[in-house]
Amino acid sequence: MTNAFERHGLDHLSASQINLYANEPALWCMEKLLGHKGHAGAAAIRGMAIEEGVLHGLLHTNDVDACIALAEQSFDHQLGIRPAHDREKQRDAIAGCVTQALEALKDVGEPTFSGDGQQRIEVQLEGVSVPFIGYLDFVYPNERLVVDLKTTLRLPSALSASHHRQGALYALARSDDRVEFLYATPKKHAFLPITDVDFVIAEITAIAQSMERFLSLSNDAQDLTRSLAPNFESFYWSDETMKTHARRVWDIGGQSAEGSDAPEPSQISW
Repeated sequence: MTNAFERHGLDHLSASQINLYANEPALWCMEKLLGHKGHAGAAAIRGMAIEEGVLHGLLHTNDVDACIALAEQSFDHQLGIRPAHDREKQRDAIAGCVTQALEALKDVGEPTFSGDGQQRIEVQLEGVSVPFIGYLDFVYPNERLVVDLKTTLRLPSALSASHHRQGALYALARSDDRVEFLYATPKKHAFLPITDVDFVIAEITAIAQSMERFLSLSNDAQDLTRSLAPNFESFYWSDETMKTHARRVWDIGGQSAEGSDAPEPSQISW
């Protein structure tokens, strides 16, 4: 017998899914139940580009300028010509963040990778019907250390709840290693360790069980989605494409859900 996740085409969860459901469940439904996909914002693309530049420096060169150039090129390519009000602000942060991250990691050594790149983890939590899957940024087996790189414009003094959930899953999967998040800003960097793993895992379990109870209410993805309401003031709705889809789903402004461009279940790639 299939569980409620599998009946809706979900064979695994992730930290990002848990965080999105906890913070903006309507958008989670849009993405995971109806299959709508938006575009990554400039800040998210900045983070991916910086990671690419840092990895290049850790594995291939000591030339920081070359790493910065690679990251900036990646940012420009990924963002393309899409409008982004903070394009220049995010691009300007790349050089400093790459420099700070490389400075922080220069004495740790060379990370290892699986044949497919980032190392995959899979965790099965008691009381949750499907496993959690994630991917590790930098693994240092000789140091028994896992580092997840976070780039930001301001250095946090503590882990956010969302990052703590992600880190707790990593720590559970890599119980023999210590897991730390490296925060890099254009001017500073800091390592923050993962703590209170058992408590955070219990929280993640409760959120996942709530998700399954919600999904068990109906096999109709549209009905489940429309039983919630989007909060367009949340930064999670910064992508205008997703807002347009949402207005059709919730019939906002005369954009009816009937005849919307939501993909058929067979078209949705999970």
